[in-house]
Amino acid sequence: PYHMRLFSLHTCLHAIEHDRRDADETGVLAGLNRALALWRGTNARDHGLFEDLIARPDLPAPAIEAVARLAATRLEFTVDDINDALRPMDAQGAIAQALVAALAPALGRLHADTMCLAFEDVLAPQFLLAMSANARLVPGRDTLISEGTPR
Repeated sequence: PYHMRLFSLHTCLHAIEHDRRDADETGVLAGLNRALALWRGTNARDHGLFEDLIARPDLPAPAIEAVARLAATRLEFTVDDINDALRPMDAQGAIAQALVAALAPALGRLHADTMCLAFEDVLAPQFLLAMSANARLVPGRDTLISEGTPR
C-alpha cells in the first residue's frame, strides 16, 4: 500500500498543479516519475542500477518484472525461486543467473549461511517494477526523465 499511496499522491499533486480535477495517463506517469525522483534521492545506487538493468536488451522486461514481483512479495528468495517465477516465460537458467548478477549490488543475505537473497532496500523491488513498467509505457525511452521533486 505504501507505493500505491506514494504514486497516487504525486499523481494528485500533478493534477492540482495543472488545475485538473482528474488524472490522465500523462498525469499518472508524471506522478510516478516524481515519486521515483524522490526515491532516487534516498537510494541513488539502486535507482541507477535499475535504469541500467531495464536498458539491457538481453534481459526482457517480463523477466525483470517477474523477479521484482517475487521480491516485492517475499522478504527473501533463492535462485530456485527466481527460476520458478521465470518458468512461465521459458526464461529460467541463464536469464535468472544474469538477473542475479545484475542485481547483486542491491542484494544481500539475511543469514550468511543460507542461499537466500534479499534486497537491502526492502522498498526497491516495487520501485524496480514501477520503473520497468514506466519504461515500457513510454516508447523509445531508456531512462526516466524526472519532472523534479515537489516544492
